[in-house]
Amino acid sequence: MRVCICIPTPQTAFNQLMHTEEDFNKSRKNSVFKTSTTREFTSDEQTQQDINVSGKPELAQAIAGVDEDDLEYILDKIDSVSFEEVLETMAGILRDHKYDINFEATTYTRMEKLLEGPQAVGLSSEDYEYEVKALTGVCKFFSPYPEVRSVTKPYGDPTIPVETIRIYFLGFAWSVIGQFVNCLFYSRFPSIALSSPVYQTLIYSCEKFFETVLPDWDITLGGVKHSLNPGPWSYKEQMFSTIIFSIALANVYVFANIQTQELYYKDQWLTSAYKILLILSTQCLGFALLEFSEDLSSIQLNAIGQRYFLP
Repeated sequence: MRVCICIPTPQTAFNQLMHTEEDFNKSRKNSVFKTSTTREFTSDEQTQQDINVSGKPELAQAIAGVDEDDLEYILDKIDSVSFEEVLETMAGILRDHKYDINFEATTYTRMEKLLEGPQAVGLSSEDYEYEVKALTGVCKFFSPYPEVRSVTKPYGDPTIPVETIRIYFLGFAWSVIGQFVNCLFYSRFPSIALSSPVYQTLIYSCEKFFETVLPDWDITLGGVKHSLNPGPWSYKEQMFSTIIFSIALANVYVFANIQTQELYYKDQWLTSAYKILLILSTQCLGFALLEFSEDLSSIQLNAIGQRYFLP
């Protein structure tokens, strides 16, 4: 597994780089990462948008990609907290995304105006509260990015299995096969490698075969019953298997070093134990450096990966 350590730019240096907040806002609008607010909807999607936010064009633009069921789910969750807490949450979202060029500029501006009160946006108290809750709920319980909202749901189906026996077997088996093939042809030219898209095609074929031939037998592991064939192959299993393979896909850092010692320098003292320990030590070096540098690193809160994946 390849571990990368990123020490983000401190906020002061970032401000110097952007010179002024006005320059930053200009770059946010012109950025190639800027999301499109003119997303084209199909007739059904547009109808759902009209139902959800009828007479609220600014809100419709800000929550593009959210359908009727998603919005109902989000509003049910946001209604469980007081309106004062919703306003505090919206203010926190604006702080976290202040320098996020992926955050929609028009949505950010709209949320700033909403915090000023209903008079600033020309809404009645009822419409104002609805829009504040909808925008805050979408960002907190779904995603602030339209690209994410257009391909995912804010909730998962708990009845769809993920960690099944067949997915662990196929995931680990194809990880071993893929790593073997990639290492075998690592030093060849032209090289041959199994990439993630190829793997997804292969494992999908294997799983459809397993779905057909495996019996629906229950196996008890740790006091929990697991079925050999829990039903049709699901998108959750496909994603989980892809994660397993992608983690095992990277080549070993010192693979070329071991080959050079054996073939070029003719070192005879290289044992299997030495090779294994050398591989483990170098592969785990990133984790060790990350732990040592945790107190020294500047964690930039508006970085997407750090905000959502670091503890």
